[in-house]
Amino acid sequence: MTAYRRQAMAYHDWLLARAAEHADAFVDLVGAEAAVTAWRRHPLGAGASPATVNQAPAAVTLLYEHGPALRSAVKRARVPKPGVPDALSRAQENAVRRAADHRGPRDAALIALLLGAGARAEEAQRLRVSDVPITARSGTARLHGKGDEVRAVPLPVPARERLTAWLSVRAELLAARPALAEAVGEGLWAASADG
Repeated sequence: MTAYRRQAMAYHDWLLARAAEHADAFVDLVGAEAAVTAWRRHPLGAGASPATVNQAPAAVTLLYEHGPALRSAVKRARVPKPGVPDALSRAQENAVRRAADHRGPRDAALIALLLGAGARAEEAQRLRVSDVPITARSGTARLHGKGDEVRAVPLPVPARERLTAWLSVRAELLAARPALAEAVGEGLWAASADG
């Protein structure tokens, strides 16, 4: 209860400092939700943990229920599940794509497959040329996952374009080096200009 009291006091102090912006914080539900939403962003921006951020609206909701009897419906902050990796932001994803594009068609195709089809590293590594049928208008990746489970995933345009470019380069490399072609067989990623 002490933590709730501390959160309610912090909200009160925050409101006093912004009285002009949130004059209707205790007048009606719209004003209450606007004030609580703005206040919730404050600790989020300061880098507080999701648990701390979620405790704050819970305390203030209780304050509103016992004070002016307004039921505020401010959503809780999303708390990531333990062990679940964070997703890349759009900027991070674009940076990875650009870096792969600079490294060459093989890396560009691999990254496009991982990002565009949501393939796991092991699934991408197991791919054979026959697992990625691509036409001008469509394409799929037949991914072999854990326990020999197979799933077919549609390929977005960027992944199809980069895979098509890699398949073309791969065919040229293998045509120029028959011994390499025999060694790599149908493996999608095995051929490279380096060896």
